[in-house]
Amino acid sequence: MNDTAKAQEKIGDALYRVFGEYGRLEVREDSSVRAYISRESYMAVPYPDRAEAVRTVGESWCTNEGIEQWFLPKVVLRDIQTGEKLGSYGCLTGW
Repeated sequence: MNDTAKAQEKIGDALYRVFGEYGRLEVREDSSVRAYISRESYMAVPYPDRAEAVRTVGESWCTNEGIEQWFLPKVVLRDIQTGEKLGSYGCLTGW
């Protein structure tokens, strides 16, 4: 698996800028990442702005050299308490 330390740092910074917390990251073998944040932080972003917030976080992960695009990676935001999917961003498709 490629080194994703730089990508992890960038997505952590993006999560903090957008949702006010760094989250807990789970990097997958296909270069995808699950970012666990609180549902409250996610819901604090107004509904019309959430797609842009998820895109900002997704792009912070997907545009790094250590992310292997051949595996069609994605960023999935999940509730840290329940594991419920809050949003996702596909690196290849942009959604």
